[in-house]
Amino acid sequence: MIRKEYRLKEKRDFGRVYRKGKFLSNRYFVIYYLRHPGPAYRIGFSVSRKLGKAVRRNRSKRRLREICRRHAEIFPNGYDYVFIARTDFAALDFFEAEALLLRQMARVRSFIEAKEAGRQEAKNAAGKGSPGPAAGEKQGGQAG
Repeated sequence: MIRKEYRLKEKRDFGRVYRKGKFLSNRYFVIYYLRHPGPAYRIGFSVSRKLGKAVRRNRSKRRLREICRRHAEIFPNGYDYVFIARTDFAALDFFEAEALLLRQMARVRSFIEAKEAGRQEAKNAAGKGSPGPAAGEKQGGQAG
């Protein structure tokens, strides 16, 4: 079971990830992701009624949860993730679903790492723009 602090439960949180987040998709599922201020990652799951009756939908969610639980290390902290199972997802066996999800999460991680690297470069560039006084210089007055 995924611990409480790692779950995305509230409708407003799902809505925020859908509205403001980025996503990657394939034939079997969609992964939405969005940065959030907390230190840990949070995961939510959504399965449409198009996938089938409750038993089939719940089985698909259980599979997604179990894959995420087994591979918790693949989720960068500080992000919310929403997994949406598409109708073809129910036809996959567990190991196919696991392989596809891991491949898709590797892509998500690469996008996140690239964005974080860009953010770090911008932060470093902003710090180098106006250097402070050199060693031995006085600041804001006449040199004595």
